[in-house]
Amino acid sequence: AASDVYKRQVLLPVLKGRGLTNTTSGQVIFLSALIADFLTVILLTIFLILLSRGFDLEVFSVVLLFLAFFLFYRLADRFFQISIVRRLVEELSQATVQIKVRGALAILMAFVALATLLGVELILGAFLAGMIISLIRIPEDIDLIHKLEAFGYGFFIPVFFIMVGVELELGQLADSPNSLLLLPILLVISLIVKILPALILKRIMSWREVLGGGLLLNTHLSLEIAVAVIGVRLEILSPATGTALVLFSVITVLLMPLLANALLPMPVSRQDRWMLIYSANDLGIQVARELMNRGEKVRFLENSQRLARTAQDAGFEVIYRENIDECLSEASKEYVQALLTLSVHDDRNLMVCNAAVCAGIDHVVALVNDPARLPEYTSLDVNTFNPALYQPSLLATLARSPDILKIVTTTSSDQGLSETAITNQDLDGRRVRTLGLPGNLLVLAVTRNGEMIVPHGN
Repeated sequence: AASDVYKRQVLLPVLKGRGLTNTTSGQVIFLSALIADFLTVILLTIFLILLSRGFDLEVFSVVLLFLAFFLFYRLADRFFQISIVRRLVEELSQATVQIKVRGALAILMAFVALATLLGVELILGAFLAGMIISLIRIPEDIDLIHKLEAFGYGFFIPVFFIMVGVELELGQLADSPNSLLLLPILLVISLIVKILPALILKRIMSWREVLGGGLLLNTHLSLEIAVAVIGVRLEILSPATGTALVLFSVITVLLMPLLANALLPMPVSRQDRWMLIYSANDLGIQVARELMNRGEKVRFLENSQRLARTAQDAGFEVIYRENIDECLSEASKEYVQALLTLSVHDDRNLMVCNAAVCAGIDHVVALVNDPARLPEYTSLDVNTFNPALYQPSLLATLARSPDILKIVTTTSSDQGLSETAITNQDLDGRRVRTLGLPGNLLVLAVTRNGEMIVPHGN
């Protein structure tokens, strides 16, 4: 539980401040920290058992705790999928009953008690209880998380750190030069241990993200302080060494986020990106106005002076160059959300698509007037639209799912239509109504083995 608080207090604010929470690099950093803490808790528990009792059958008490974790999770997951139970829990979660909050605390106490009976460190029981709550909660339970955070921040965490502060003996650290020397040694070792493995991520992250992520992973707080407290209690560590470890944790929390903030890049936000349209003909101007009505930034890409003036007269920004490659290099791919080629000439559209792919623009949509030329575009892995070919399919889809028309034609910027490939095997065979989807999400169709299914929940 304390480890999860550390993630929220240190990692998440930094990642959110840099706008990285929903990026690949941000997710990798956060997941790496969770895995590191999870493995640390398990290895610490095994080490303490071996230290206090030696290698005997009681070592496998950790396995029993994990068996209880998986059994409880599977039973609870199936139990709360029952519609009657779900409705009853939702009704009892309001007003003074607060059944979800009490249930979360009951799970915590149960696993702490089980850890005590098995002779396992309490932090492992608390950690597994927090994982169960995280796994069985639904997206609508965000209010439950806020209540638990308030309870933890308002009571458990302050008590924990107050007791650590009360027992912290800085005088002993001053009397022990060797323990004082431990601080820089720990700092250097922790930097090597966290930054070197982060170099593996260079294939999917930039140097700034790798180094910044390594520094951010090097922040230590609750888990390290718990290790120091346990070590002093079991007389594995001297009080001076325990104090040095606590100070080391505090220094990393103060220093590492500042260094990581200086290194981590600020990603381009959606508001800073714009739609790029090639050809300011009548269709291009209409599409541009429709996109602006939906809150998007729009620019035209032109190699024709006449069409460039048309776009400017209509009030749009224009990137004009006779050479399309120069236009796209000036556009800067990280600022381009999508490129639409809407010329009436397929040759020109194909030329722009080729240049866009070479420039590294990911999302390209091409108007293809001649259906026979579709393979030339699909070979470039761009999205194509042919009015004559897709009109019957679109009308048939609207006949089966009329809600699609409302979403496609709305000017609201907080609505959108997207297709997602489901790769999670745990969802195989699950009914849509049991997925716990957010209330503002509507599943319009499911495509399976080439067949389109209009789902009704079952």
